[in-house]
Amino acid sequence: MTRQHETDDDEEEWDDDESDDDDSDVLVECPYCKEEIPEDVQRCPYCNEYISLEDGPLSRKQRWIVITVFLCLSMMFLWLIGH
Repeated sequence: MTRQHETDDDEEEWDDDESDDDDSDVLVECPYCKEEIPEDVQRCPYCNEYISLEDGPLSRKQRWIVITVFLCLSMMFLWLIGH
């Protein structure tokens, strides 16, 4: 009888887990326009703002660093070729 009771508990737990399968319908509030949006989007469909900094484009400061490093490496390469 104990074994039957354990099986019933397992089935009940399984039923509880099935109800959590609808995670794709979870809505959150956009931090910019306050509209309800799906949790897994990278950009708000209403205001077109990126939800997280990782998803957004490089900032101006980061672009400047990348351009400067590229130019310095290019100049070093040209200097090495010239010698």
